[in-house]
Amino acid sequence: MLLDQGVHFENETTKINHPLVQAIREAISKDHISILKLLLTKSYGINVEDGEGRTPLFWAIDSRHENMINLLLDWGANIELKDKYGCTPLMYATFQGPYLSNVKTLLDRGADIDAKNIECSSPLSIIKKYPAFLHLLKKNLLGLKLDS
Repeated sequence: MLLDQGVHFENETTKINHPLVQAIREAISKDHISILKLLLTKSYGINVEDGEGRTPLFWAIDSRHENMINLLLDWGANIELKDKYGCTPLMYATFQGPYLSNVKTLLDRGADIDAKNIECSSPLSIIKKYPAFLHLLKKNLLGLKLDS
């Protein structure tokens, strides 16, 4: 196996076809924790980016695998890295309305709710556009008591 031979993928210049990017993305999409742990143990791929500037943490959020999100954060994934549009992992999580647990996990781990992307939008400003989601966030994440 290439990893056992000491092959280092982190110096690859073509991010989209980067072998580590493809392997990590596949492990995340299939929810293969043991494979992801092996890849992370044998490489420095925790914050490797694809062609859009997205890291494994973004892919775990897209795949809606909370266990992968926690694993990546436990292993030191940078919670504030931005993609080429300036979006953070928390911004991606806010687009997934019904998956409040992912938003809560990121906030509990210190994600900046006021971080701005290139359009000067923040996770909080994104949430404000969706009244039902904002209501759920206030109720479930912030513990606020809301009038019915």
